[in-house]
Amino acid sequence: MHADEPGAPADPAIVDQGPPLRRLFLLALAGGVLGFLAESVHLQAGVWALRPGAAFPWWITLVYFFGLAGAGRLFHGVECRAGRRLSVSRRALAFEITLFLLLFFAPIVLHRFEIGLAVLVTGILALRLVRFRVPGDVQVAILALTIDLVAESTLVGFGMYRYPEAHWLPLPLWLAPFWGALGLGLRRFFVVALGASPGKS
Repeated sequence: MHADEPGAPADPAIVDQGPPLRRLFLLALAGGVLGFLAESVHLQAGVWALRPGAAFPWWITLVYFFGLAGAGRLFHGVECRAGRRLSVSRRALAFEITLFLLLFFAPIVLHRFEIGLAVLVTGILALRLVRFRVPGDVQVAILALTIDLVAESTLVGFGMYRYPEAHWLPLPLWLAPFWGALGLGLRRFFVVALGASPGKS
């Protein structure tokens, strides 16, 4: 997981063109379906809860679709401002998938331990930003957690669902760093899906 050589000129395709819209649409569509399935698992595990008698909300697919489509455009802007194409090797991509799965399962196992889960995901986010940061990662983490906090604060505020194990605020303490860490992985997935194939290293 590394960027091109420091000082390398920006790739003209990054500066002059937006992300491939067809790929972005298909990626956001796939993310919408996967998000729906993932939230179904989290609901069954008790990570979040609906009002009594409420049916599982179909609109979660739309939230993920538009959220990922918007994130793809925003992340592309980050790549342009970084001035060089982020390179994601096959080894780095495998690491990102593993970490993504770890983050997905962490709330299932640890959501009843709000502070402990918050410490875990904050540590993962901090380690990545301190030890493995590449240009643009801080902006991406802030964008990802901000998008989620705005969306979820609105939905929870309207009573669409709740987090039963959030003991301090309407949203659990682990949610912001959780999405910040996920955002860094999503950035690299977007680079691979919307740009070149991963390298061999």
